Amino acid sequence: MPVECIKFFYPFILTEHFKMDQLPSDNEMLVYLEQPNPRIRYTIEVLLFYILQIPFKWETDLSTFVQSKKPKINYGRQRITAKEIYIPAHEWIQSNNLLKFPPYLFKYNKIPILFHLDTPDADLPFDVVSAAFFLLARVEEYEPFSPDSHGRFPAKEALMVRKGFQELPIVDIWAQLILEEIRKKNAHLHWAPPNFSYQATYDVDLPWKYLHRTWWRSFAGLAKSLITLQTDQIFERFQVWMRNKPDPYFTFPQIFQLHQSRLLKPVFFIPVGEYGPFDKNMAANKPAYRQLIRKLADQYPIGLHPSYRSLESPNSLARESGKLEAICGNRPVKSRNHYLRFRLPETYRQLLTVGIREDYSMGFAEMPGFRAGTAYAFPWFDLEKNCRTDLMVHPFSFMDVSLKNQLQLSPETALKKMQSMARTVQKTGGTLISIWHNNSLEDSGDWVGWNKLYTDWLRWIEQEII
Repeated sequence: MPVECIKFFYPFILTEHFKMDQLPSDNEMLVYLEQPNPRIRYTIEVLLFYILQIPFKWETDLSTFVQSKKPKINYGRQRITAKEIYIPAHEWIQSNNLLKFPPYLFKYNKIPILFHLDTPDADLPFDVVSAAFFLLARVEEYEPFSPDSHGRFPAKEALMVRKGFQELPIVDIWAQLILEEIRKKNAHLHWAPPNFSYQATYDVDLPWKYLHRTWWRSFAGLAKSLITLQTDQIFERFQVWMRNKPDPYFTFPQIFQLHQSRLLKPVFFIPVGEYGPFDKNMAANKPAYRQLIRKLADQYPIGLHPSYRSLESPNSLARESGKLEAICGNRPVKSRNHYLRFRLPETYRQLLTVGIREDYSMGFAEMPGFRAGTAYAFPWFDLEKNCRTDLMVHPFSFMDVSLKNQLQLSPETALKKMQSMARTVQKTGGTLISIWHNNSLEDSGDWVGWNKLYTDWLRWIEQEII
């Protein structure tokens, strides 16, 4: 199977958490497409299988579709039967072109919708397939945009941010509208609602604040503290060097304890790139760093944290993947880009080339939100090649740095924001993924109070949500 694209197998690709042969065949949906194309097939697969977890198969024969007693979905320009779920099709998704302008925003029962259609006999007043595809495939990121200072797609240019619904997993909400229509016409079916889960993740940008650094980096740090008269840091630095005090960034014992007591399996993303202006990580040949990486890999899933420069240098990405493999013994299959720097489609194609199959970079660096409109993992669709790939995208919801620095929230206010997002995702199911950094738990300097916030958050998510 080629790396770039995978074909649509009948009825769809199965995952570990859901097997179609575990369900009776009379619960199987039939889906009829008037004009099938890769975009339509991909989007319906994500909506029905990856989000709603409903077994289905494509029906290409119209007479069989009409005569069948199974629950049915018809996606096209006109209704075929009375009992089907009829979703009207917008001409855009049939054209295989990009939008030259953003779709208009409408409201349906107070829910934001895109690609509104006045189709009298439709079960939904909009083309949910086109709307979902627009967000899942990140269509607007293929159009010209003004990048931010780090070369990223800025959140302020996203339609959902401009219209103020970025904190809603809107694609998942649209999927629930489909499920409601299915239940109205098929009361005998009892599909269980998708479950909610929580996934903690950490970027290990700086495992130590003072220890195990090169002599010149240590000297430069000390000189800076002396010049700026940061006496507290000078004293702390010597205390750590003399082993009279633990390094404030080395919070891994606490992280291990927090997760072991709650039976949660966090994912750690490890940088091994070369030192640079935005890449301050430890050198991959440092014995202490290699030991830490192996310990993490022995206990938890780990992934690659591609360097800042890797966006412009595919060779750097390949080297870093090889370094991490040499340290822990396994080729990394997960990744999240440093500074969340990625560009579509180039970055995702590069990840596939080096063997990455799961990416955790999909989210906003500036604010909480659902950049692809969903809290579910979904396969990436290469818009230029017009095909789905075998790269699974795991969207995250919020990051510690954006809560504190970009939004300038207090720990108490940040906790309320995190809890609100968790409750939102709980309603539609999916996985709430958070990004934290080990040094955010140092509980000193600018991060005073955030250690307690995170402990309270994990306790709350365990007791109230999971």
